[in-house]
This record gives sequence, structure tokens and C-alpha cells, in this order.
Amino acid sequence: MTGLTPLITIVNAITGVVLVDNEEMEEIGSGFYRYDFPINDGESDYVIKCDGGDTLPANERYNLSSSSPSGEILDISSRCDDIKTAMDNIYISTQKKI
Repeated sequence: MTGLTPLITIVNAITGVVLVDNEEMEEIGSGFYRYDFPINDGESDYVIKCDGGDTLPANERYNLSSSSPSGEILDISSRCDDIKTAMDNIYISTQKKI
């Protein structure tokens, strides 16, 4: 355990509404942390800031991220299946034409 108590802030990227304001995260080991975000509706974009605390150097203190709706991820996944299907129908030969 690191002994740090990072704080997380989550903001709706479209409306600017702060949904989580400097709440503590739970360490799960080896410097990794988690936060249960039950407000996530799967349809909104969020920006996330994690603050490791003032005991860290300035270049290590903050971690910024964003999250997009899960529907987009499903859409990308379905497109990959379409590409695989198309690729499965391409015939490639190593024989030389004369």
C-alpha cells in the first residue's frame, strides 16, 4: 500500500455539472485505485481528475482522464466484427501468375 489517499472529481463534460467533488478513492494495491461511480448513465461524457495529494511532486500529483458513452464502444466493436467478416472473404494466394 502506498499510504496515499487520492481524491477524485468527476464532471459531466457537456453540462459542466460536478457530480463527484474531491471524494476519496480506494487503493486496490500496487498504487492502483478505484472509485465506484453509480451516477454513470452510460450515455454521458465525463472528465475526471485524480489528485494524489500535496506530498507528491507537482508533475505526479494529478491524473486527468475522460470517459465516453459505452454505446460508442459497442459501435466500434460491431464495426470490428464487420471488418473481420469482410477480411474472411478475401482470397489470398501465394502462387505466382505466369
